[in-house]
Amino acid sequence: MITFCRPSKAIDPGGQRSPEGDNRVAAPRQTASAEPEPRSLSGCSPIVCSLAARRRQYGRPVPDSDELGKTVASPSQLAAGVAAPGRADQPPLESPERYDPAIAELGRGGIGRVLAQRDLHLGREVAIKELLPELARAAGTAGAEVAQRFLNEARVTATLEHPGVVPIYELGRRADGSLYYAMKRVRGRSLEAALDSCATLADRLALLPHLVDVVQTVAYAHSRGVIHRDLKPGNVMVGAFGETQLIDWGLARVRGVSTAEGARPQSSHPALPASTTQTLHGQLMGTPAFMSPEQARGDTAAVDERSDVWALGVMVFALLTGKLPFDGPDAQSMLEAVKQAGVSDARALEPRAPRALCEVARRALQSDRDHRYASAVEMAAALELAVGAPSASRAPFGLLAGTLALTAATVVLFGLWLSARA
Repeated sequence: MITFCRPSKAIDPGGQRSPEGDNRVAAPRQTASAEPEPRSLSGCSPIVCSLAARRRQYGRPVPDSDELGKTVASPSQLAAGVAAPGRADQPPLESPERYDPAIAELGRGGIGRVLAQRDLHLGREVAIKELLPELARAAGTAGAEVAQRFLNEARVTATLEHPGVVPIYELGRRADGSLYYAMKRVRGRSLEAALDSCATLADRLALLPHLVDVVQTVAYAHSRGVIHRDLKPGNVMVGAFGETQLIDWGLARVRGVSTAEGARPQSSHPALPASTTQTLHGQLMGTPAFMSPEQARGDTAAVDERSDVWALGVMVFALLTGKLPFDGPDAQSMLEAVKQAGVSDARALEPRAPRALCEVARRALQSDRDHRYASAVEMAAALELAVGAPSASRAPFGLLAGTLALTAATVVLFGLWLSARA
């Protein structure tokens, strides 16, 4: 089954792409082999069943202080910190001889590139993101806008202190005035590459814990007033020891922070690339294959948490069916399909997919955003319930097994009682 369109080149402003191929984004292989009926979520492999025991609580108000009594910034304070004019627009100068020369370039995107370097002060390898040289030298309004966007990206990411977000270590500028920030180096492969290696539904369901972690990470961001706007498997890194981290917050927007995006005419975006999985910048922001209808229309004023919910719904749909809900030979065709077409039921494409998970995808992929989950916080709670829901096909067996076990225990206890009386 063909799942994702293969991009001509992975372009990711904040992502880290290994030239050696660990994090390559590729199209899943097509397979015609039959697969066995996957086990239900209540009777499947331990890696999936363990999710049912992870009883996280969502929808609670964000506390004003942490467990040590330290004040936690509210979403409004976060917005003020990011948008405050003149706030540290000139980060401190880089400490001399702190970093070794670049070891390798891990990847580059629309405005920046990511380098692997060694922090000599702490003796560890880090990832350094910097503006592309040609943009770092840009003058006038264009250069100032790019620099401000770069600063906001670093600050927004730094405020999201969550295991699913790559931590930022330092924001600074070099002697020549160019900006950079240091962050944890992420190792592993993208969730898209992991899905590429799956041949069966059971294989894809084994990746469900990572997708649950992504929804939880976005739920945290939404609780802090941050909208990602470019969610896709290519922006999720999965490690060899169960790690899941959501990367590339370059298009993130903080609720309450006004931008100039909505003032641009809808015809002011550049020619669209052929790839449907390449991030777009300008009036159309996001990745065509994962854009919500409001993003595809260029209606930036309507983009909110529910737009992220749509993208998460596309990811759930792809995990269940091995296909994207929309198809098109290029970005323009994909955008038109997203704007006009309805979403098929996941079970129509994959009848063996768990019904509860299909319902989560269906609710997230409503064309009318008012009918979607209000935010990833609400979607995370629904996904947790769906993961823990028993399969209808196994319910009779479970009831019979429980009845037999209770009967056997009663017989044994009665026999022991008779022996004691004798």
